[in-house]
Amino acid sequence: MELVRGDLAIHPLTDEDGPILHKWLNDPRVLAYYEGRDKPHDMDMVRERFLSKTDSDGILGCLVTWKGSPLGYVQVYPVLGEELTLYGYQQDHRIYGMDQFIGEPDMWNQGIGTLLVDAVVEWIFREHTSQVF
Repeated sequence: MELVRGDLAIHPLTDEDGPILHKWLNDPRVLAYYEGRDKPHDMDMVRERFLSKTDSDGILGCLVTWKGSPLGYVQVYPVLGEELTLYGYQQDHRIYGMDQFIGEPDMWNQGIGTLLVDAVVEWIFREHTSQVF
């Protein structure tokens, strides 16, 4: 996913994004909302859980930037198998999940998260319309 909407940009993760993810995933303010305060990540965990994901895993992990500076993370993935049933969908439905966080607490409560979610949902519908629902 390459997406730009005004000051917001989203691009697939690269190995160079590891240190910023590591920083965010060790900030208790961020962990309170994503992964849990008791789950800080060392670099091996960042590599395994975020950087080693590929399209074959079905997970598209991306770095989010705001005005060119790293801001957060978003991942999009198809909901499959038992999870479909758990959420009340039939196996032939094509449903996507999304997880995201803004890793810079000073940027919270400015409407950027809403813009991020809107942009990603729009991208899912544009790229996968024939496959969604």
